[in-house]
Amino acid sequence: MFNRLTNVCSLTLGLCCAPVVVFAEDKNFADALDHSVAFNTADPLSAESLLRLFGGLVLVLVLVVALIWILKRVQGIPSGSAGDIQILGALALGQKERLVVVRLGHEQIVVGVTPGRIDHIHTLHTPLEAPTQISQDSSSFAEKLRSVIGKGGQA
Repeated sequence: MFNRLTNVCSLTLGLCCAPVVVFAEDKNFADALDHSVAFNTADPLSAESLLRLFGGLVLVLVLVVALIWILKRVQGIPSGSAGDIQILGALALGQKERLVVVRLGHEQIVVGVTPGRIDHIHTLHTPLEAPTQISQDSSSFAEKLRSVIGKGGQA
C-alpha cells in the first residue's frame, strides 16, 4: 500500500510541477515573470489578493479530496466498513496464535490466525450465537487477586 501511495503522490507532484519546469526554461517567460513580480505592488488585503488566496486554497482542497477518492477507488485505503463480517469469539493458543470464530453473512467459520498467515480450519454447520452481553462479576479485581494469592496461585 505504501508503494502505491508513493507512486501516486510522485506522479501527481510530477504532473503539477511539469508546466512550471517547462515555462521556467523559456527565457521570455522567465523575463515576464521577473517583470511582473518586480512591479506587483498590490495591497495584500485587497479583494483581488484575497480572491486569489481563497481560490488557491479551494483548488488545493479539491485536489486533496480528488486524490483521496482516487486512492479509495484503487483500494489504496481501506474503507473501514466491515459489512457482514463479525468476530464472534477468539481463543489464544499461544503468544501470537489465535483460534477465531468469524461470521461472514449467514455462515460461520473457524480460522487459525498466526503472524504469518490465516488458515481456514472448519465451517460450522450449527452456528454459534453471538454473545449479547458481557457478564459482570460483582467481585472486584482486588478480591480476585486476594483469593488467587490465598490459594497459592491457583485460580
